[in-house]
Amino acid sequence: MTEHHSGNNETERKAPDAFALSRRAVFAGALLPAAALLPAGAIAQSGGAGPVPTISRFRVGEFVVSALSDGHLPLAADVLSGVSAEDYASLLDQSGFRGSVYTAGVTAYLVETPTQRVLLDAGTGAVMGPTLGELAANLNALGIAPQSIDMVIATHLHPDHIGGLIANGVTAFTNAELVTHAADRAFWTDSAIKAQSPEAFQPFFDLAGGVLSVFDDRLRIVDGETDVVPGLTVVPLPGHTPGHMGVRIESGGDTVLMWGDIVHAAPIQLPRPDIAIAFDADQAAAVKTRQALFDQVATDRTFVLGSHLPFPGFGLLEKNGDGYRFIHAHWEYV
Repeated sequence: MTEHHSGNNETERKAPDAFALSRRAVFAGALLPAAALLPAGAIAQSGGAGPVPTISRFRVGEFVVSALSDGHLPLAADVLSGVSAEDYASLLDQSGFRGSVYTAGVTAYLVETPTQRVLLDAGTGAVMGPTLGELAANLNALGIAPQSIDMVIATHLHPDHIGGLIANGVTAFTNAELVTHAADRAFWTDSAIKAQSPEAFQPFFDLAGGVLSVFDDRLRIVDGETDVVPGLTVVPLPGHTPGHMGVRIESGGDTVLMWGDIVHAAPIQLPRPDIAIAFDADQAAAVKTRQALFDQVATDRTFVLGSHLPFPGFGLLEKNGDGYRFIHAHWEYV
């Protein structure tokens, strides 16, 4: 196994009580359909894309970035922590969302540099139901074969970010190096933590272990801010998972930060950054990271990409009263 480690600190495996998986996430059945309960080796690609590709492209200096929708999932009030049902409904109404249950997008990003193709997260494959699993079809619509991807950076090892990497115990990304954080690998391969986790979460561990096993000889482990290819730097953003991280994209004087799962329910968490989601392994740490990052990118006017921001999830954050609002970037004719 080829590994790269950044920094000298030994990865510390957190005890289950430090990264407790909330019972409310188990209750949120919409996020754990029956397909998610299959062992990793039994997962099959869904091929469930709609007839119209959902793709948006823009430039970052010399790089071309493609936002690739993997579909969508519902996030009801009961999967959020720190907001009442009444406030949830009010915030949705204020945002102009049409509906009573927020629908979050799931988006991956393809970065094409002059020499490499790097995929930031890989969608769900078939592990999270019929409204997801569209990444493969959207890559195909761009004329991009999985075999042509040089690197996949997993912001973290949750199913909606790595489920598309394997099917039936093999990967279509046969030439890609997989980059992940040491703390995430340690957490999701710890049998003691798995054994003490709610039963409905144990397939998360199986999937992560299956992906890491398939990419064993093409695995790059990082544990700090690390340049992985020229112009792409992984940045630790812990809390959502122990090793959750973002990717800073820099080229030609342009900078964009892909922040992974800093936000799940944009109309709720942008005005109220203190609100956590049940899937945060450490909710207090996730809130702290989100608040600090919001302040940083708003102050610096750094463009961001977000896995669960409204598609294509590309824009700026602006201070708005006690919270923030998202300003979508203008469409680019690339």
